[in-house]
Amino acid sequence: MQKTRMMPGLLLACLFALASMASCSGSEPTAVPTPLPPTSETLLSEVASLCNLAFAQPPDTSAAPPAGIVTEASLLSLFSSAREDDAWQANIPMVPFIQALFAPDVRYVLCVQETRASMGQYDSGDFGYRLDWSARLIQWPDGQVLGATDLMGGEPPKTKREGSGPGYGTSPANELAQWVSGYFSANTLFPHPRGHVDGVAFSPDGRSLAVGGGCALGLWDTTTGRLLRTIPDHSGPVAYAPDGAVLAAAGGCDGRAVALLDPATGNQVRVLRGPRDLDELRAVAFSPDGATLASGESDGVIKIWDAATAKVIRTIDAHNEAVRSVVFSPDGTMLASAGLDNVAKLWDLATVTELGAHEHRGWVSSVAFAPDGTTLVSGGRDAVRLWDVATGKQRGSKVIYDHDRQHVNALAFSPDGTLLAVASSGGENAPATPWEWVMAHCITLLDAKTLRTTGTLCGHTNVVNSLAFSPDGSTLASGSADGFVKLWDMTTEQ
Repeated sequence: MQKTRMMPGLLLACLFALASMASCSGSEPTAVPTPLPPTSETLLSEVASLCNLAFAQPPDTSAAPPAGIVTEASLLSLFSSAREDDAWQANIPMVPFIQALFAPDVRYVLCVQETRASMGQYDSGDFGYRLDWSARLIQWPDGQVLGATDLMGGEPPKTKREGSGPGYGTSPANELAQWVSGYFSANTLFPHPRGHVDGVAFSPDGRSLAVGGGCALGLWDTTTGRLLRTIPDHSGPVAYAPDGAVLAAAGGCDGRAVALLDPATGNQVRVLRGPRDLDELRAVAFSPDGATLASGESDGVIKIWDAATAKVIRTIDAHNEAVRSVVFSPDGTMLASAGLDNVAKLWDLATVTELGAHEHRGWVSSVAFAPDGTTLVSGGRDAVRLWDVATGKQRGSKVIYDHDRQHVNALAFSPDGTLLAVASSGGENAPATPWEWVMAHCITLLDAKTLRTTGTLCGHTNVVNSLAFSPDGSTLASGSADGFVKLWDMTTEQ
């Protein structure tokens, strides 16, 4: 029987406004949602009262955070802004990864109170303000304060356009997110410092995870779930060298170069630039021996680089549109690529000749080799397809959703080659309910030989852009546009 796998202690993470009377159930996809007592207005009023009480008493910050107690659907977020009427609202502005979640599993409440500190007056007569946040994490429904912190925002701009009103500094959103992450379950790295996640990659020893997106890289400890460091002005996609000594990512926020970074320090080791800048980096991969690196660009070009000298070895005019994925064969003799021109291609690296072009009925976003190198999988808008590398013939295909169009965004083989993880969304038929929305962004697990569905991993609330198995296959990492990176335990099916 197929299983639907959810977060521990969580049947479904539903994202929608507290004013909505929608609810969710975590049984089967066809189950009728269970009504939520009490009404949303009553719940908001009761929770707001607990937030007021939490701020009325001196916080006890002596105890260490009880890490691992919170999941997304057990957390309800309220925000009181000094710029509004001070009423508690069921969201936190400018923090896309801390969202108002309304689910039967609500057990914790994050109360965030904003204050404005005047930092001076502009020539126009308007004032400049620093936005400071105070946060309390409380237990529902008894109101016990589990944690407290005070966070200082950024300075307001030094100059301001005349007639534009008061000037505000940046909020301490990232600092709040890092503080809250200490309380979250180990299988959610919460959150990426800049929200949107484009790429994830495990270090060869499995101890850290690189996360790219939003013009920043985050390096996480996979054991503790703690953010080790943030590397600004770099972004996804990301790839570790086989020895773990170097991390490749897009250099700069515009992705016009490939940057090689020291993951231990975050320092840039070298920058890979050709005769001209890259036309936006879309994909990157190291060869199995780490000597070369492939980059895919938005103009359809693939470059093969010498990782030691940062020189271009070969340039391949591979696709008519953007390259979305590149991957070396396990023996390093071939390269596979996926393009928005509806084709997955296989290349001989010694002769730079095209060995095969595998067509889809729509753009192709991801390719992956089976660990034994005999099978290539490609995923696009129509289906997941298996190809025999030696003959070029299709071995099988799988449509994940029954919608008119589906979007396969990422693929990953387990290290033993028995499992294929597929991240896809429901295409252009937008889900109508919170349940459908979450189910449309589940990760599907397939038997790698038969393409039979063996399970699903649900919990993301937006498109999943990247997947990566840990080197030992015990964990699957997923990075999403919802700003979360999730670590799924493949041994306990959670």
